[in-house]
Amino acid sequence: MTAPLVVTQCCDCGLGCNVAGEWYAVKGPVWELAWRRRRKPWHDVFGQSVLCIGCLEKRIGRTLCVDDFTEASVNWPDKENISERMRQRLTATESVRLERKRGRQMGSKNKPKM
Repeated sequence: MTAPLVVTQCCDCGLGCNVAGEWYAVKGPVWELAWRRRRKPWHDVFGQSVLCIGCLEKRIGRTLCVDDFTEASVNWPDKENISERMRQRLTATESVRLERKRGRQMGSKNKPKM
């Protein structure tokens, strides 16, 4: 018998979230906003819907702040082995709106024909 494979790579950029110190739990509405109109059947398998902090923020259009995270122990800012970006978000009292890049969204089906 083999152990199940638990993937900890970001679905968008491929960053190893556990190794990078960005293993976290956000509240349901934040997670649902990030996955709105993107969820596929395989994303329901544990480990198949992982996002790093940066990619989650891109998806929701703003930085995360303390109010976005659950009270799970994985979200304690004084915990060892978390990234500086993660520590900043866990202690931020406000989120900052991200600037959207102009042009076609990544993954758009309106790609130019070659």
